[in-house]
Order: sequence, then C-alpha cells, then structure tokens
Amino acid sequence: MTTTERYPLPAVLDMGNGAIRVLIADALADGSLVVLGIGEEVSAGMDEGRIVDLNRAAAALKRAARAAEIASGRKAEQVLLAVSGEYIKSNACEGKTVIAGDKQRAFLNGEEEKLYQVSGGEVSSRDVYYVREMGVAAVSGGDIEVLDVVEKTYSIDRQNNIRNPLGMTGKLLTGHMHLITAERNSLENLEKCINQAGMVLAGKVVFSGLAAAQAVLSEEEKRLGACVLDIGAQTTEMIIFNNGGVYETDVYFEAANLIHTDISAVHHTTLLSAQKCKKQTGVTVPSGNEMLQLISTSGESLTIGQSVVLRTISSRVEALLDCVNNDLSNFEKKEARKL
Repeated sequence: MTTTERYPLPAVLDMGNGAIRVLIADALADGSLVVLGIGEEVSAGMDEGRIVDLNRAAAALKRAARAAEIASGRKAEQVLLAVSGEYIKSNACEGKTVIAGDKQRAFLNGEEEKLYQVSGGEVSSRDVYYVREMGVAAVSGGDIEVLDVVEKTYSIDRQNNIRNPLGMTGKLLTGHMHLITAERNSLENLEKCINQAGMVLAGKVVFSGLAAAQAVLSEEEKRLGACVLDIGAQTTEMIIFNNGGVYETDVYFEAANLIHTDISAVHHTTLLSAQKCKKQTGVTVPSGNEMLQLISTSGESLTIGQSVVLRTISSRVEALLDCVNNDLSNFEKKEARKL
C-alpha cells in the first residue's frame, strides 16, 4: 500500500456513563489515522459501565452510530469496544515453566525442586507463551475474562528484571505479569447491546484507561514512570507505568458527575445549571472572581461568585487526588522508587 492508500478500520465504540461515542477512521500506510466521522449521544441505559436497560442503551448506540455514518459516509458494521467500570479489575500474577530445551516439558506448580532434574536450555518463544498461559490460567475462568496481559519483567533462575528473555539460557523461566480482567456477564450484555444496534463486535475488548494511556504517553515516559488518570462521568481509571510496562490499574468512583452534583447540592441549583457551570467556567485555580449566573432549584436566577464555586469543585477534585495519592504512595513503597 502506498502512503496515500487507506485501509478501512472497524469503528471504535466508547460506551461511557456520560456519553456513547462512535468513531469511524481509516489507517494510512505509515500507521497514522484519518478520522472520517464521530457520532455522540447522551448515554442511556448505562450505569457504572454496565448495561442496566438494554433497549435504551441499544437505541442510544444506534443514534450515535448513525451520526458517525452520516459524517463519514461509511457504515459502522463492526466495532472495537473500549470499556470501563467497577467490574474491571487489576491482577498481578506469575507464570513459571522449566526451560527444558529439547527435553519433555513440565510445568512447575510450586515444586521448584524439579528444576534441578533438568539441565536447562535456551528460552524460546514457546517458553514465553507457556509462561503467559500459566499466568492467565491462574485468574481466568468462571465469570472472569482476561482483557489484556501486560508482561512486566521476567526472571531466569535467580536473575531478575529481564525485559526480553528470548535466547537466554537457564533452567526456570518466570514471567511477572499484570492482568486486566472483567466480569464476563457484563461484557456479554455489552455485546448484546451492540448486536441489537445492528453491529457486531470485532477483535478483543480494550480497557479504556489503558487505551488512553497508550495514546498520550511516550515510550520514555513509560520507562521512567508515569501515572495517567482518565476521568469519566461516573468512574476514573488510573494506570501506572514503570520500567516500560503497566504496574498497576485501578478504578475510582470519584469522577466528573460528582463535581456538578456537589455544586447543585451546596448552592441549591438545578443539576442542569450546575453541569453547565462546571463545563463553562469551572476551574480549580482562580483567575478572578467573576460572578456566575445559575438557576436555583426553585427556578429563580442565582448569582454566585466564581471563587465560591471554586471551593466546591476543589474539594471534590482533592478527594479524587487523595485516592490516587494513596495508591501512588503504596506503589512507591513497594517498588522503593518515586514516579
């Protein structure tokens, strides 16, 4: 394909709690993307990333897809799905296997004395695959589905912090992995919603927090250590990168919707007026004391200083950052290094 040729991609679907978005794009030969159209619809039938009303969610998705199709001139028949919510979990795990070379392979199940019954060999791609599968098997099954496996480091015998073990020699290969999992029934209901809206799921489901981090971080930032927050309407996803790999993920319920519900509760305004205030003039760093016009719960016009609203917004944002800071402190103590 030449640099001007385009390769059609499946549509991308983000079913958030605040909005449902569908994006249609083409890929160029150099790996860059050309966005053809985006459709957005106010979320319906969703709560904390889960389907709570299949018909309403499918109808909202259908409207968002239709808007993207009109803007792009192309049908959204297959979609890649990004998910978030409290049903997304983070798991650290290990997988082990004897590096047996041409000898008969045997998995280790906590009995490392078997290690010294073989002479060892050279790590192959098959060894790495077996280690990965052992890690996945430790947490998957039942109602749990693995969304992504991120290899952090490997160990060969007593040598640690190996980034790529291929071709190295030893007896025991251990893979230290980070698994992102989801409840299978929640994913199945999301797929039903997609099918009811006239589309099919293409490829694997992606954790939206990880997708956001991959989009904004450079490889060097991942290596040096970085924390990315993806703040949504009802949930906030946190991703910690260290030494080039994912070390921690978490989902918090401190998110954007709580900011305008706080404004509404504290200043006795309608939710719609509070949300408009948050989007248009809400800040955490003052730039003066502009007077803001809101609508009270009784329907009357209400004038409030921006600095007063700022204190309400800051309190909620600080609560979120306190949660994140606690997790970062635990990570830094565990890893004995600062991000």
